Amino acid sequence: MSHERRPDREDALGERRERLLEQQAALASLTKSPVFHGDDLEETIRHVTGMAARLMRIERVSLWRYTEARTAIRCIDLYERGQGRHSGGAEIDARHHPAYFEALATSEAIVTDDAHGDPRTCELSRAYLAPFGITAMMDIPVHLYGRLEGVLCHEQVGPRVPWTAEDRLFGIAVASLIALAIERHERKRAEGALRESEQRLATIVAYAPEAMTILDAETGKWVDVNPNAERLF
Repeated sequence: MSHERRPDREDALGERRERLLEQQAALASLTKSPVFHGDDLEETIRHVTGMAARLMRIERVSLWRYTEARTAIRCIDLYERGQGRHSGGAEIDARHHPAYFEALATSEAIVTDDAHGDPRTCELSRAYLAPFGITAMMDIPVHLYGRLEGVLCHEQVGPRVPWTAEDRLFGIAVASLIALAIERHERKRAEGALRESEQRLATIVAYAPEAMTILDAETGKWVDVNPNAERLF
């Protein structure tokens, strides 16, 4: 009996190895791609969610981030593989799903083969899971600068296929890359805003009709003076 079943197990292991190699190659390619290193964060996220859905052979992959008040999570991008469609804007309120949000805050990953029966995700059944036919979930928290800021959701629709250890590792790797892309984008935006502010201040000082000086609060030294201040002092 066991001898007859062995080829099936070997075929399954071979398929898992192939998928793992495919996923590793895709991650390596992604980190070198112009899309990942570009300035368009929305394009990067769309590329990543689409790639994850195709490689994991699942219907839905989405990125959610906490609202400013942290009372809900808002969908930044949802990719639906069957329709090849991206969308966003939906929200899930923390008040109505306390067990899910608690699991999100305390777990490395929420992995369930039965999203309707799992106590961490069953609260989502009526308003979210059932309307979209979602049966199994793998949700990976996304941390930015060491703080929980969102979640990367992988969702099966229709017949459930058990998540594998490889799926979990791949999901965590993708979530880490998304966090890296967001942090880099926000850092660039902050640096750009600082440069713009400095240039604006320099222009104001240079063309001010009265004498103006800028002092370093820590050292007490002059950082900048305009021509009127030079003439005065």
